[in-house]
Amino acid sequence: MVNGSGGELPAHEALATAEFLAIGSLQGKAANARIGEAARLDRSDLEEIFASQIETRTQTQFDRARGTMQGRHLRRLGALVLEERPVSLTADQIEAGLLDAVRSLGIDKLNWSDRAKSFVERLHWLYARDPDQWPQGKLGVFEDSLEAWLMPALIGVKALSDIDVAQALENALSWPERQALAEAAPSHFETPLETRHSIDYSAEQGPTVAVRVQELFGLSRHPVLAGGQVPLVFQLLSPAHRPIAVTSNLPEFWKAGWHDVKKDMKARYPRHVWPDDPATAQPTSRAKPRS
Repeated sequence: MVNGSGGELPAHEALATAEFLAIGSLQGKAANARIGEAARLDRSDLEEIFASQIETRTQTQFDRARGTMQGRHLRRLGALVLEERPVSLTADQIEAGLLDAVRSLGIDKLNWSDRAKSFVERLHWLYARDPDQWPQGKLGVFEDSLEAWLMPALIGVKALSDIDVAQALENALSWPERQALAEAAPSHFETPLETRHSIDYSAEQGPTVAVRVQELFGLSRHPVLAGGQVPLVFQLLSPAHRPIAVTSNLPEFWKAGWHDVKKDMKARYPRHVWPDDPATAQPTSRAKPRS
């Protein structure tokens, strides 16, 4: 009914097949009361009698399963739906709806790539060291400034999965801030072989990179972060990518720890090169050619 309540008629009643009824009396007070008196009401009569009360609008709704906005054209007389059909939404309606959905559900519902996660972890790490210089890394900053950094990224997208979260977050920083971030907390470490390995800023021991030890041959100075204040932690790997040692002082490791590691590696991987002085050796990612 127009007021949102329900009314029932037995199926054998003649009026039970009518599309609309003008109800004269109801019996009972339940959600579906028994209709006592009624008359058939044609749609044309309903449209004419209640023309001034019929509301036409487009309803937008976020589809959580698809991560998209859905549009419905509705004509209603109170709670009574006279017409309902899907419609296309404008770009503005989609953008506003997606923003509201993220605001309601939380930014965790966005499609977080490894790059986006790393970006936030790098800022958090810098904030923990120097909150005055890196206020962007404070917990909750991106939730509080959601519209400022997310809205530009919603232009032209149709689903939450289409949003490039990493680029949106990076765009929230000025160019000088992005350069400072890259210098103080780079996302990757580049080996002497020019291979790139991601740095884990959430590691308990501090920013850590996992890399095969052979790729670090020839590296005699230990890489540092945060303007030279924090040494990068190396998780050294075997040729099979298994952990063999952890160090935050590579030159010292070459001198003190390498001897035992070399003996073990030589026994396990005899086809690989294991120099006596890795600080001056050529880096490699390959085994020796077969004879």
